[in-house]
Amino acid sequence: MIGKLTGTILEKTPPLILIEVQGIGYEVSTSMNTIAELPDTGKIASLLIHSQTRDDGTFLYGFINNEEKWVFRELIRISGVGPKLALAILSGMSVVELGECVVNRQPDRLVKLPGVGKKTAERLVVELQDRLDKITPSGVVFSQLLMSGQKDDSASKIINESIGALISLGYKTPQARGAVDSVYDDTLTRDEIIKLALQKLAG
Repeated sequence: MIGKLTGTILEKTPPLILIEVQGIGYEVSTSMNTIAELPDTGKIASLLIHSQTRDDGTFLYGFINNEEKWVFRELIRISGVGPKLALAILSGMSVVELGECVVNRQPDRLVKLPGVGKKTAERLVVELQDRLDKITPSGVVFSQLLMSGQKDDSASKIINESIGALISLGYKTPQARGAVDSVYDDTLTRDEIIKLALQKLAG
C-alpha cells in the first residue's frame, strides 16, 4: 500500500493531479482544498495517500494533511458515500466546515453540495455524530477537531499563531496542531498556550 508520495507536480487537472516520483508518474485524485494548497506545477510536493484496489484497477487519493485523509476514510465508511462523493464533500467545504454541520446538526448545508441528497446528508450527520469520540492520526479527538470550527476569529488567530510557533521550533504540523488543541483554553494567552503545548510535547 502506498501511504505517501513526494515528487514533482507535473499536471493539475482537477480533481486529478499527476505527480512524478523517481521517474514514475502517478495519477492522484484530490479535493479542491488540497489542490489549492499544492505548489505550482514543476515544484516538489508531498501527498498523504489512500489507495483503493478494485477490479478495474488501483486508484490513489491524495491529501494535504492527516485530518483530511482521516475524515475521507470516515466518509467512505458511510453507506452510499464512495470516494468520488467524499472528495466532492471535501472540495465543497473544509474539514472544519463539515464539523460545524455535524456538531450543529445541519444537513441542509450538506444538501447544497453536488451529489449530496437529503437522505445522504442526514445519514452523514447522524453517523459522524456517532464517531465524535474517535482519535485522529495527530492525536486530536474528532469532536475537538470539528468543534474548532466554532471558535471565533480571534481564537482561531491565537491557535494558528501558536501552531506556527511550534512548527518554527521544528515540530511537524500534526504534532503542533494536536498539542495546541489539547491544551487550548480561551482564557489563556498565546504565550501560555505555547508553553503548555511544549510541556505536553516534551512529556
